Amino acid sequence: MKGFFEAGRNSDCEGRGMGEMPAPQRARIWKKSLSKRRGYTVIEMVTVTGIIMVVASLVGSLHLTVGRTVETEKARSEMLVGAREALRYIKRDVRQADALSTNNGRLLIIIGGRRITYSNAAGGIARQAGGGTRLLGSEGLRAAFRVIGGRGVETTLTGKRTVRSRDISLHRESFIARRNL
Repeated sequence: MKGFFEAGRNSDCEGRGMGEMPAPQRARIWKKSLSKRRGYTVIEMVTVTGIIMVVASLVGSLHLTVGRTVETEKARSEMLVGAREALRYIKRDVRQADALSTNNGRLLIIIGGRRITYSNAAGGIARQAGGGTRLLGSEGLRAAFRVIGGRGVETTLTGKRTVRSRDISLHRESFIARRNL
C-alpha cells in the first residue's frame, strides 16, 4: 500500500512527494516558499479595510443607541421621581385635611385653618402654603384632581416629555382618602 505523498501527487520537487523527502530538505522548501512572500496583495488589504469599516460602524451605531437609551431612561426616571414626590406631598396633606375642594383645576385643602393649594405650573405642580410656593415634580408634569364626596381625592398625574425625538409619557392615577372624616 502506497502512502498519501507519492510521486505525482502534491509533489513540489523532482517527481517525489514531500513525504518521501528527508526532513531538512522539506524544511528548506517550506522556508523558500514562505520567503518569496514579501507583503499583502491589494485584494487582501481591501478586504481587511472593508471588515474594519463594518466593525467600526457597528460599534459606533451601538454606542449611539446605548447613549440615546441611557438619556431616555434618565429622563423617564426623573419624571417618575418627580411624580412620586408630588404624590407624597398631596397624600400627606389630604390625609390631614379638614376640608377638600377643587376649583378650576386646583385642589384646595384646609388643615387647621391653614390653606394649601395645588395647581399646575410651568415647571411641574405648584404647592402654595403659608405665603410660599414650592414646585413639585418635573417639567411637563400635570395633575388633575377630583374630590369624591369629601372622603378623598382622586388624583391623576400625567406627563409628557421629548428626549432626542423620543416621547416619554407618564400616567398615574390614585385615590387618596382622608383620615379624619
